[in-house]
Amino acid sequence: LVDCAGLVPDAWQGRGLGNQFLDEIRQADALIHIVDAAGATDIEGKPCDAGAHDPRKDVRFLERELDMWLLQIVKKDWDKTIKRVEGMKEDLGPVLEERLSGLGVRRLHVARALTDLGLDASHPSKWSEDQLLEFLHKVRSLTKPMLIAANKIDIPIAKDNIEVLEKLGYTIVPCCAEAELALRRAAEKGLTDYK
Repeated sequence: LVDCAGLVPDAWQGRGLGNQFLDEIRQADALIHIVDAAGATDIEGKPCDAGAHDPRKDVRFLERELDMWLLQIVKKDWDKTIKRVEGMKEDLGPVLEERLSGLGVRRLHVARALTDLGLDASHPSKWSEDQLLEFLHKVRSLTKPMLIAANKIDIPIAKDNIEVLEKLGYTIVPCCAEAELALRRAAEKGLTDYK
């Protein structure tokens, strides 16, 4: 479990505990992003009125940090990758699998992302920066799928926000940490049998 509560904007550039957090994600097979579905916590984690914050911003914030982090890793050796693929006629899948093996990227992920996006694998030098970022977003979503734990479902505005969050394409699991805590405390006192 990796806690991203201390993640700050532009963590991928080394701000805050960004690199430490992002390095922890290397080993993850999937991500569970706990989001305040009531919109009662702002982008900096500070309490605000329910409904005042759009929880989609939290999801997009984490996506951007992860994608930019991955872009930074790939861009370090992108010229070498292009040379191997275009000059030495190596297949892009194995080249990127080798480069990103520590992140769980396999050639099948590369192949699927290329197919889904219709990118020319034999000429990555022709990709725009946006295409490269879109490709890495797709690879990351395949190798580190994300589930959204929509917390504070007990607050009325959360239902509307969950409908909006679902449009982002993630699996959404409504939850209520406060109710969970109450059930655990009741079980500790023998008032209920809860596991």
